[in-house]
Amino acid sequence: MASIFLRYLCLMLVLSLGSLYFYAASVDIKVFKSPTGGFLEFLQIWSGIMAFVAMTVSLLLSTKLRLINNVFGGLDKSYWIHKLNGYFIALLVLIHFTKVSGTFEKNELFVSTLHREATNLGNILFWMIIILIAATIIKKIGKKTLLSYGAWKISHKLFIAVYLGVSFHFWAINKPYAGGSSIDNFMIITAIVGLVSLFYRGFSTIHYFDYKISEIESNDEVTKLVISPVGRKKLTPKPGQFAFLSFPKVAGKEEKHPFTIAKSDAGGNLTFYIKSAGDFTSSLDEHLNQDAKVRVEGPHGKFFFAKKSGRPSLWIAGGIGITPFIAFASSNHTQTMQSSLLYVVKSRNQALEVDTFSKLAEANKEFNFNVIATSEDGRPTGSTISSLIPADCKEVDIYFCGPTSLRKSVVEHLRAANIKINKMKYEVFAFR
Repeated sequence: MASIFLRYLCLMLVLSLGSLYFYAASVDIKVFKSPTGGFLEFLQIWSGIMAFVAMTVSLLLSTKLRLINNVFGGLDKSYWIHKLNGYFIALLVLIHFTKVSGTFEKNELFVSTLHREATNLGNILFWMIIILIAATIIKKIGKKTLLSYGAWKISHKLFIAVYLGVSFHFWAINKPYAGGSSIDNFMIITAIVGLVSLFYRGFSTIHYFDYKISEIESNDEVTKLVISPVGRKKLTPKPGQFAFLSFPKVAGKEEKHPFTIAKSDAGGNLTFYIKSAGDFTSSLDEHLNQDAKVRVEGPHGKFFFAKKSGRPSLWIAGGIGITPFIAFASSNHTQTMQSSLLYVVKSRNQALEVDTFSKLAEANKEFNFNVIATSEDGRPTGSTISSLIPADCKEVDIYFCGPTSLRKSVVEHLRAANIKINKMKYEVFAFR
């Protein structure tokens, strides 16, 4: 994740320095009448410029364009960057609306007749931005969920109105630089990028496929859902990818949610294992029935294994995190690769597709399969993890899907055993 953060940092650094250069080239700091020589006033306005730029970056990320997702390592990482960018926006907005005592001369500036309206709107937008970002960051107070998924979606739709309001604020407010200056043109281009992103997000249906439910069965915790394509168009995912599902004809299930594809076949049939863990997934089998329409968007994600690394791989799954590894097990390449699976569940009766992994272990003698039931065996120990790696192995590729605490524990055990983690791939499943 550090490399993904570094990419984001580089992007924002380029945009920050670029906007600062254009701003400094467009404004004479002497126009500010201030005891500090205009520095604080200069910074205040520049922070507003960068807040608008960062908001545009958020809109660009929300388009889910494949090129952008590839830059950040997949859609799940783009969502993580989107959330991180929200923190940056909040910081910039706080700086921008910090009161400073200075003013600037108006004789050589862009002066607007709508300045008062733009100022009043800016004050309203300040509180809207802070409240929206705070509500999405603070998911829970104690054990109580602060925002349901539906409310969370509404808050993000309100961001569209906020962005349009900020665009007006920028256009109508008095500015310490002239219209047509380099920073003015930079901001106009930024606004165009944001508005095009809004338009694209609102009207693009490029990756939608029509499916229907062909099989559904459920226990207390997990629903198995098999869907089949309607018509000729079908999804062709790679093992480890995920898709967004929505049920447009089912009340309360119209919004799309991401789920890993556990299995896919040549006919386009897709299998999902869905854990009951929220508003959308709870009692899913009670709301869905055979032949119900499903809208599928995807595939997304870059959770692929290295086919020719030459190193053993360690697969680690926690609970419902087994789903991408079910897809891995169905791949032809895994029939010969040297790999081991550590599958951690609360109790053994919760383990999914045990037969699939057992058959793979029979077909491939270099594949090890170990189920740890924490209620019976306790948490996996360093010796348990080390036993899944060949004795002479000093490097390993890790593929992980599960709780963060489990991932950290595994990394600590491997480092203690002096085993180098050459590559560690995992998906970020916190999409809100």
